[in-house]
Amino acid sequence: MKRIQSILFAIAMLLATPAIFTACQEDAPEINYTMNVSVINDFTKVVEAINNGFLKNEEAIKKLTETIDKMNTDQKTKLQAIIDVLTSVNATLETKLTTIEAAMKAQTLTLESKLTLLETAIKNQTLKQEEMADKLITAINNLQGSMEAKIEAITEAINNVNTTLQSKLALIEAAIKAQTLSLEAKLDLIEAAIKALPDYSSQLAAIKTAIENLPDYGDKLAAIEAAIKAMPNYSDKFDAVTTALNAMKAQIEALGTGQASIVEAINNTTAAINALIAAVNSGNTSAAAALAQIIQKLKELKNKIGGGVGTPLEIFNDIELNDIIGKEAAMDYIAVKPTDLDANKLLVYKTRDGRYGKMYVLKYKIEETYPSMTFSAVTYNADGTVYKSVNSLKVGSYTRVDLDDMRTCEIGSEDEWLAGGDFVLTQGSSIFYSCDSYDSNAKFCFYVP
Repeated sequence: MKRIQSILFAIAMLLATPAIFTACQEDAPEINYTMNVSVINDFTKVVEAINNGFLKNEEAIKKLTETIDKMNTDQKTKLQAIIDVLTSVNATLETKLTTIEAAMKAQTLTLESKLTLLETAIKNQTLKQEEMADKLITAINNLQGSMEAKIEAITEAINNVNTTLQSKLALIEAAIKAQTLSLEAKLDLIEAAIKALPDYSSQLAAIKTAIENLPDYGDKLAAIEAAIKAMPNYSDKFDAVTTALNAMKAQIEALGTGQASIVEAINNTTAAINALIAAVNSGNTSAAAALAQIIQKLKELKNKIGGGVGTPLEIFNDIELNDIIGKEAAMDYIAVKPTDLDANKLLVYKTRDGRYGKMYVLKYKIEETYPSMTFSAVTYNADGTVYKSVNSLKVGSYTRVDLDDMRTCEIGSEDEWLAGGDFVLTQGSSIFYSCDSYDSNAKFCFYVP
């Protein structure tokens, strides 16, 4: 009988152990556990604090980034813990977005792991595909080590067989836009990416991605040169160079009639290259000789058009705090008509909190009377340093935008943090207007150098 009682007591103690262990964790969360369950528990506590509103904004991102980096476990376990947050039905959207931002800044997650997280977020509709590149910019800007090490990390992610083409193109776009990579590094990456991509169509997509996101005309041409050197056969090289030049020309034509001389120069170069290709096809010259001349034609075009003059993106990048303050007299509450708002428009502003900033409209369209706009913006501190910035933020109709915190809120939603915002997109004759009706002091004006 005593033996039976002893066995029952042992079983009871075993069943009680998890509860006791959990209670110890809750009573002493600061203990540095080495077991995986404890490591994940610390991460979970921070996530819960964010989900319950005890940690917010930059403080939440910073704390969660630190917690991820302190997780003393393998990459797979760490990755799964973060994925569990992104797929949880109990986690708020803000918690999921904060977790993504923290993961992008973490030093102990590989770029491949970060890609996996973003792909998960897109699959469960936490993020849109077009938002991936902006998140990857954060990841790339937070890469540690030499320039060569950064390029190696990006190249490895592109070479990964599990990385989708869309993710590879997003990586290329992010690398082109990243502020921590030199032009030389970006060109090396383009060449490496072309070699890694499996077929001509994906290689061409990579070239177009690079062209679209390099602001300088000379850099675009350098990217074309690097790409065609990396392509495996002459036929693809010849087709790619003319296709890329046409894509570059279309992008420049969209800027307006002021670019006519540059468009003409590109047309002349394209015609000369087509003549060289025709000579190869007729047997009058070798492919190798023609390629050498094509490279020379690209260099000549680069010398002729240089960096380009006065493209909207270049003007946007050159606008400094003093330039914005100098336009304050022209700023006011504005109601922008649909005919006035378009891609490549530049605006400067003073937010409701008194900070100055600049905005570059990347895309603008109206579908069934509902407008949407994609823009980049930078809001400055009083000393000229960047307070907040955003790349390619897309907003739809009846969306208020806070340009201090770079956040959005749909009218009628339960979010109250926006307190009116700085501007709103509406359906009707006035598409974009300052939120003065919500007691905002935000002011805007179009920027003309």
